[in-house]
Amino acid sequence: MQRVPFLLGLTAGVLSGWIGFCLCCCGDSDTESGDNLPSNSTPLAEQPRVSSTDAAPQLGSDPEELLTEQQEQWRLREQNLLDELDQAYQRYENAVLSMIPRSARDQLDERLAAGAADKQLTLAPAGDGTAVNGKGEVWWFSKGQQGFLRVEGLGNLDPGHWTYQVWLVDGARPEEGPVSCGTLVAIPGLANVVLLQPMVVVQDPTQAMITVEKAGGVVHSLLQRVALSSQ
Repeated sequence: MQRVPFLLGLTAGVLSGWIGFCLCCCGDSDTESGDNLPSNSTPLAEQPRVSSTDAAPQLGSDPEELLTEQQEQWRLREQNLLDELDQAYQRYENAVLSMIPRSARDQLDERLAAGAADKQLTLAPAGDGTAVNGKGEVWWFSKGQQGFLRVEGLGNLDPGHWTYQVWLVDGARPEEGPVSCGTLVAIPGLANVVLLQPMVVVQDPTQAMITVEKAGGVVHSLLQRVALSSQ
C-alpha cells in the first residue's frame, strides 16, 4: 500500500514533463515558421481586397482607334503598291511600243505634220490592164532620203509569177534610168501606203512609176508593163 502513492507521484511527474516538452517544441516551430516569412510580407488578414466595382487597368489607347489607324496604313501601302505597278506597266508598255516599227502611214502623217514634202507627184493609169481604176501619190522628203507612196485600185497579181515594183526617175541623173524603190503587194479595196527605199541616192525625183515585173522584182526595168505613172 505504500507503493501506490509513490507510483502515482512518478506517473504524474512523467506526464507533466512530457506535456512541457511538447509545448516547448510547438512554440519553437511557430517561431521558426514566422522567421522564414519574408520581411515585407503582409498577413492575409491585412491584404487589400479588390472590389468588383474597381476600374480595369487602362491600355493607353482605344482599341478601335488602333484598328482604324492600322487599316489606314494598310490602305496607303496598297495604294503605293498599285501606283508602283502602274508605273512599271507604263514603262513596259512604252518599251514594247518602241520596239514595234511604226507603219508607213504613221510615218507619213508625222512627216507631213512637221512640214510639206519637197516633191509631190500624182500617178494615173498608164495603159496596163491591172490598174485601169488605179491612182496614187508620191511624197518625197530630201532630208533623210525618204519617200512615201499612197496607192489604190491596183488589181490582184499571181504572187508566184508577178509583183508590183515602184520606180523614181532622178531629174539630176536622168541618163541612169528609173531607180528601184522596192516592191509592193496590192490590197484590193484599200489605200495602201508604203515607204519608198531607193537603191541609190535620189536628188530630184521628177517621175514616179509602178510597173508589173516578175516575182521578186528586177534591178532594171524594161518598162514593158507600166501600171501607173506620174507622166
